[in-house]
Amino acid sequence: MTDFELMDLIRRDPELRERIVRIARASGETRSVLSPAASPVARAFGLLAGRTTEALVVGVVDARDCEIASSVQATGTPTFVPVETRDVLRYVLRHREAAGFWMAHNHPSGNCAHSHDDRLLAAHVARAGATVGLRFLGSLVVVDSGDFDLHLPIL
Repeated sequence: MTDFELMDLIRRDPELRERIVRIARASGETRSVLSPAASPVARAFGLLAGRTTEALVVGVVDARDCEIASSVQATGTPTFVPVETRDVLRYVLRHREAAGFWMAHNHPSGNCAHSHDDRLLAAHVARAGATVGLRFLGSLVVVDSGDFDLHLPIL
């Protein structure tokens, strides 16, 4: 099972999703409890839950898709977070072992669907990452209810 097949399973299974959200909110550190494949979803919830304004998290993985780092890279308004592709890649490339990365942001409105602009950003960041040899694992939008939307841009 790939990372994103697992994330899709989490999205479709309310009981599993609730457990992950509960763990992420309680500890913020989920690696020891969840497999590395579930880490992007759990880390995103852990870092974004309860925010009233949008924020962007970038996660960095090594060649085995194990998380090296993740942190909030930008904050914005209740409906927008300003993101520059160069800032995302600058953060990822600071990590020498980086082989790939993912992005996540929240929608305080409660609507977990990616907007048109969200999809354009994901495609742009994925192409830019590919030019320097980085795999883009996907973009997540999370909401406090525990729902999330996964977008995998096609290059």
